[in-house]
Amino acid sequence: MISKKPILLILVLSLFLMLSGCSMEPQSDDTEDVITYTAPPENLLGTIALNNGKSAILDMQFETTASNASIRATGTVSVSGNVRYDGENYIAGGIYNDETRAMNLFAENTTTGLKFIIIGTYTPSEGFTGTVTLYSGTTVVTEGSISAADATDNERDSITLYTGTYGGDASGTWNGTLTDNSFYGTWASYDGEDSGSVAMTKSGNTLSFIQTEGLHGTGFINGSTLSGSWNQDWSETYNGVVYTGTSSGSWSGAEVDNNYDSYVPTASSDAAYLSNIILQTFENAITLIMTAIDNGQASAGTPYENITVTEQNYDSDSVNESLFLFANYIDSQTGLSLSGQVLIEEQPPEGVVQHYYIDSDVSDFGTPGNDDGGLIITFQDATTIDLFVDAAVDSDNETITKNQFANPVWELGGTDVLSDIYAIFF
Repeated sequence: MISKKPILLILVLSLFLMLSGCSMEPQSDDTEDVITYTAPPENLLGTIALNNGKSAILDMQFETTASNASIRATGTVSVSGNVRYDGENYIAGGIYNDETRAMNLFAENTTTGLKFIIIGTYTPSEGFTGTVTLYSGTTVVTEGSISAADATDNERDSITLYTGTYGGDASGTWNGTLTDNSFYGTWASYDGEDSGSVAMTKSGNTLSFIQTEGLHGTGFINGSTLSGSWNQDWSETYNGVVYTGTSSGSWSGAEVDNNYDSYVPTASSDAAYLSNIILQTFENAITLIMTAIDNGQASAGTPYENITVTEQNYDSDSVNESLFLFANYIDSQTGLSLSGQVLIEEQPPEGVVQHYYIDSDVSDFGTPGNDDGGLIITFQDATTIDLFVDAAVDSDNETITKNQFANPVWELGGTDVLSDIYAIFF
């Protein structure tokens, strides 16, 4: 027998709800989504890295006199300032949306006829990052990336801007903005294929990468210059097979001047900075000719871009050496010129231990004590310095050991820079 008590309870409940003015229908939610606004900084100071091998400096200020009502009516804040590029000033402007944190900027120079279009996003923790396109009319001249730090008016003097280069398995432009505790970096490959940003933390004079997209490494600050190494893990699929590896190299930068123009190195520049940029130069040259040989554009024993590579066996062991001859090779990225010889011998397994012998003439490799004057490096101001190297770099054990001499030798202009080279490699 079915009980009638539940039906009675429902009737009583319905009557109560009716008398109390309540409804059994679902209630609508009149609560609106909360919109978060990110206030603009007073200033943005940053660097632009371009695929044409050049750099630019951004210095922007945000409108501070607009009322909240005005900002809410348009959703945007005006931005104005300057971009310094290739010795010229570009008048800049744009808007910042404090709801989406998106920023759209332009900068143009009526004399050069060039115009920058900069699109990115601002966050207080990561600054401003984005993409950059340089136009001549409607034609794209080059592209790249931007990274900038925010600053109050009182903090501007504590920010340092650097422009520089990176080299090794890849080469390009490497720039950054240094604050009290962070480095807001940006890079662009010289082959025009890629660009991006890189963040580092600062502890004393040491910089440590915040790993992004497999990019990692270290750096150190030495007065007005920076120097360090980079590594990037990669993975590619070819014919269904996945290949992985790590590309590596070094990077360096120098503080821009009061006009925001890049520093041009000379033979009297800081030794650690010079050691790095020279290392980049001959690594770039080696990558250039070996890539050309792989692509069928060059062949062993035939000069290519003032570089010739041959196989040698000067010390009569079971491992052949690669001999690179430089006849006034000019590096398009660093602007340095090389004349001399670089001999590289790799001990198995490949790439773990590399023996470097760098001199004006390396045919006496295996004979201790023969310094023939060193490889000659010529700078853009025509000053020169020589480099003599006889050392073995062990990447697995992170050591630099001797070749033919009693101790490893890495001398720049007759000065021992082995400690600087060690810091770059490891």
